[in-house]
Amino acid sequence: AETMRRIDPYAVFPYERSWHVVSYCHLREDVRVFKVDRIRSVGLTDRSFEVRDGFDLSTFLSSGWGLMRGIDAPIEDVVLRFRPPSARWVEEERWHSSQVTEWQADGTLLMRLRIQVTDEFQRWVFRYGRDVEAISPSALRDWLVREAEAVLAAHQIVVQV
Repeated sequence: AETMRRIDPYAVFPYERSWHVVSYCHLREDVRVFKVDRIRSVGLTDRSFEVRDGFDLSTFLSSGWGLMRGIDAPIEDVVLRFRPPSARWVEEERWHSSQVTEWQADGTLLMRLRIQVTDEFQRWVFRYGRDVEAISPSALRDWLVREAEAVLAAHQIVVQV
């Protein structure tokens, strides 16, 4: 639903194919991220503001994955196992500040993270398909199974195990 909000914009930046603004939202009384494309109109006020004490953009974004943050989601220990060839591609990038990777004797790569498991992160993991195994948390593993089953169902493919 559309809402009218007063925000104090802290940062405007591109992410993926859109521009976003990180702002203090007076309606939610919290810092939120807004997609600029979804803003219908903007008006100036005669009020000035200062960035809230202790706010740091890097810290704000680091709990989640990419731009998305799970507002109420806990930070979790995530362990993923990547198989070749995806293992090499994943290891070459710095995906998150908490990232720790370790090559295994069998040629797979373990990646450990401490993040909020957001929708954006789940979709990032899912895109690696059979080249990734979610070791923990179990909720991520369960989501991947449900999502794979939904893809099969959408294509009317029945799998019997």
